[in-house]
Amino acid sequence: MSACDAAVTNVLLTYVAPWLDMQARNFNNAVTKRGFALRVPISHVSVASPHGDGTEQHPILRIQDMAKEIFRSYEEKLFAGRSVEAAQGLFLRFWRTFGQVQPDSKVFEVHSKDNLRYCIPCKFHIDEGTGVRKSAVLQCSWGPVLASGAASWLRYFFWTAMGHEAYREHNMGWEWGNEVLDALMEELAKQAKSAMETGIATKYGTFFLCFISLEGDLPAQAKVFHCKRNFLRVPNAMCPWCLADGNTVPFTDVRASASWRATVGQEVPWVSEPPLAVLSRNGEATFLAKDVFHLVNLGIGRTFLSSAICFLIYLGHFIPKDQALGRGIPVRINEAYNDFKHFCKHVLKKTPMVKSWSRENLGWKGPESMPSNSFKASDTYLMLSWLVDYLGRPFHHNKYIKNMSACAHGVLPMP
Repeated sequence: MSACDAAVTNVLLTYVAPWLDMQARNFNNAVTKRGFALRVPISHVSVASPHGDGTEQHPILRIQDMAKEIFRSYEEKLFAGRSVEAAQGLFLRFWRTFGQVQPDSKVFEVHSKDNLRYCIPCKFHIDEGTGVRKSAVLQCSWGPVLASGAASWLRYFFWTAMGHEAYREHNMGWEWGNEVLDALMEELAKQAKSAMETGIATKYGTFFLCFISLEGDLPAQAKVFHCKRNFLRVPNAMCPWCLADGNTVPFTDVRASASWRATVGQEVPWVSEPPLAVLSRNGEATFLAKDVFHLVNLGIGRTFLSSAICFLIYLGHFIPKDQALGRGIPVRINEAYNDFKHFCKHVLKKTPMVKSWSRENLGWKGPESMPSNSFKASDTYLMLSWLVDYLGRPFHHNKYIKNMSACAHGVLPMP
């Protein structure tokens, strides 16, 4: 058995219950026999044990080892689905544009302009998902910014995962970090720094993986980047990117003249330096990617949609052609949903997860309430696409419709 096969077996036997040993062996043998096992050795990093009595070895897949396997057999995943020459041209254009936004990036300190064609822009993704019995599971992956496709397996490559029980006793608050998670992040930063400075040798020359951002939801980013300024600090300073608060620099001010705009980038968001700060020049918050998924698809997008649908009904829209059905609010909500479903089927060629709309799932409790919903993130995109189409149809456009249309276009995320 090869070292890679043995490593796969060890991981399976570690995490699968003892009574499944035979099934695990059979599964591993079947996967390996069919050539589906990646030739990536499993490494380990030393972390404090769950209750602080010594240390344990936690399994990881090193960035360098995974990258070598990808370059060996799946190079298009790191070359944005292009040939090497086309990818290098794309990398140059990316860095030229990126330099206009973040001219002080660590990448430009390490690499010359001529060498940027060999620099692959990459990002981390860290998230606390939900595991068995709704317990938290930390997941950490990395991948190219310029992916070869939209599927997650083309954009994110596994680095490690850790159950909540392994690190929860070491929480000291987001501001001061977590001994176990910091050990993981130190190792991750060390590997990323080497990948950016030393690079990965390939048959096309040495390519450098240059990490420019950390993706994840706001809690995950605050936790691993030691953010003193985070969303739970309201009314105190609560934004990692600026000094917005709930008092003198109101975060609710969205005008072009908002006072918080002048404070963007003035101060780092942490007091205790996070391990990942080594990948930026000064540990600035620009390393934290904006969480568009949660901010839009699971945030303002959902709130806006519920409000828009309810307000359109208030304005007299979605009256059924069959007068026998009446003009009651439940009937008109159903009429709106049928229009949406027809648009999804015949225009988007998609099937929404939500099977009906009602006052209850739109959060329409009354004229004084703020409508909201808990629909799937994928439905947010479908509903916004439908709303943009609907508001562009040839009916009388007043100021409300025009403003609503502008908002819908502005908030519509990528699919």
